[in-house]
Amino acid sequence: MVGTLTHDIAPAVSSDLMTPFHLIPLPLADPTWTMAADESLWEAIALSDAPIITLHQFEEDCVTLGFAQEPEELEVAGLANLPWTRRLTGGGAIHHHDRTLSFGLIAADLGEGGPKSPGPIACALGRFLQTVWDHLGLETWIHPCGDSAQQSAPLCADRLYAGDVLHGDVKVAGIGQRRSRGRLLVQAALMLDRAEIASEVAQAELRRALAAAVQIEFGAPLQERALTSEESDRAGHWRQARYTQADWKQRRRLSARART
Repeated sequence: MVGTLTHDIAPAVSSDLMTPFHLIPLPLADPTWTMAADESLWEAIALSDAPIITLHQFEEDCVTLGFAQEPEELEVAGLANLPWTRRLTGGGAIHHHDRTLSFGLIAADLGEGGPKSPGPIACALGRFLQTVWDHLGLETWIHPCGDSAQQSAPLCADRLYAGDVLHGDVKVAGIGQRRSRGRLLVQAALMLDRAEIASEVAQAELRRALAAAVQIEFGAPLQERALTSEESDRAGHWRQARYTQADWKQRRRLSARART
């Protein structure tokens, strides 16, 4: 069964819905390397390449700041003492800890007929995240398209955009995206500390939930593979060239068509 997501965003992820997605569990790392890995895969993806889902794993509690945020917002959120870097995707800061599960989705070929604004893609991806939560045992709903509010809070968890996923009146998943030259980068976070899930969700459980959601929403299987040495080298390059640099972390008043 192919879910409704494919009608909204199919050109952004695959011209052949049976083409497997690739699942790449990233190594345990700091936020600068993890964000660099997502960007390096996004920069390199070709129109004929399969979509990629990356699983993020962090060495310690850390923060990724939204693309257009001010560094002072970390102070407001009480997170300035943690390791951090700026994401390429927009929205609020994400506090990555043992109750936050985050991953990336990288795809090519938005196509001439693809959505021209972030809203339709965000709402379609919200349905994907809702399906992930469903397979993790949590009933959720999607904040309606065309209805965004609370966009000034420092933390992603306290902002509300079209396509965000809620349990009751509490946001439990958010999406940031960046699009360029027909390529789509999505970075998503599932906030277990805000959901009514008593036990930890292991990486294996998340992989099974992602595989089920990809099959239901995209009609495609999910196949795991490792980063190649070339991909790892490119991630190292982007880490040094961008994500560890003070001018990237401290830059201000950025304008971007990016959101969470």
